[in-house]
Amino acid sequence: MSTPTTPGKQGFAATERIEAPAGGPGRGPMGGGMVGQKAMSFGPSARRLVGRMRPERALASLVVALVVVSVLLILGLSYAMSRAAVFTITSERVVMRFGAAIRKYVNVPYSKMTGAQLKRKGLRVGDISMQLEGKEPAYLHLWPFVRPFKYSKPQPMMRGIKEPEEVAQILARAVFEHAPDKVRMELASGAKATSADLSPNTSVPAI
Repeated sequence: MSTPTTPGKQGFAATERIEAPAGGPGRGPMGGGMVGQKAMSFGPSARRLVGRMRPERALASLVVALVVVSVLLILGLSYAMSRAAVFTITSERVVMRFGAAIRKYVNVPYSKMTGAQLKRKGLRVGDISMQLEGKEPAYLHLWPFVRPFKYSKPQPMMRGIKEPEEVAQILARAVFEHAPDKVRMELASGAKATSADLSPNTSVPAI
């Protein structure tokens, strides 16, 4: 059984195209240029596109495979980095240890810290970024545990931590005891985090 086609449009099924009313107003800067029909179903159009790409099927399959492998590698690297990261809050500094193949150690002393900010990413997960004065560590050295897009003044970030408000309160208490008049610790709600007991050498694993 043959598929009916739209009059004057050979090769297009009637279910694919719908004609615009004749004599309707045009569109565009000069009132013209409007396409008089639109697709009712993109399935046949997609099949025709696949058919035209058949000679390049091997190359297209290779590109798709490379994309899938790249995404899997990025996901695997992200998981390995998150499992290997440990943030330790002491009475004088924050020690950041991370890196799957090559371990990195970053010390963030409270004497250089001028502020910190908590950003929630859910009910029980969040990030805490720390603003520093003086010479900051390089952005690439801190990556991925650095606040995004802060290239000129990189900010170390404890990323993906559980119970972020509790961790923020522990950090705030430690910082306030070290330099109460210098440092400001703010939560996403704008309230200062001051009521918490400091546990020296508290380690906070990333998730």
